[in-house]
Amino acid sequence: MTFYDTETFWGRVKERARINGLSIKALSERIGEPYKSVTNRISHGTVPKKKGLVEALAEELGCSVSYLISGQDDQSDKKYSRDIEYVIEKYKLLSEDKKSAVRLLLKALEAQQEREHEEYKREHPELF
Repeated sequence: MTFYDTETFWGRVKERARINGLSIKALSERIGEPYKSVTNRISHGTVPKKKGLVEALAEELGCSVSYLISGQDDQSDKKYSRDIEYVIEKYKLLSEDKKSAVRLLLKALEAQQEREHEEYKREHPELF
């Protein structure tokens, strides 16, 4: 699985998009910003100055504006921590057969996501 450099604004955007299973194209569509505009900003490393764009990215990616801009945020970490705690608690209640099924499902989803990511990288080498 590929992880992105989270030291930059766009690195954090790409990593959050990966976590959320979104391509940059899908993300740009969801925030109503032309794909070419987003990829140009990524390639030049420029943080969007357009009013509301950083906020739209943060909302779509499930994190705060401060996290995208500075990398510092505890609100999104708290949300993911709560999500993880919930999943762990539910997992603990499952029978061994169901736990095995969950592990197989996760492996299949991870493999599918990796295939989709590799395909995306082939289609958009300029972003990697």
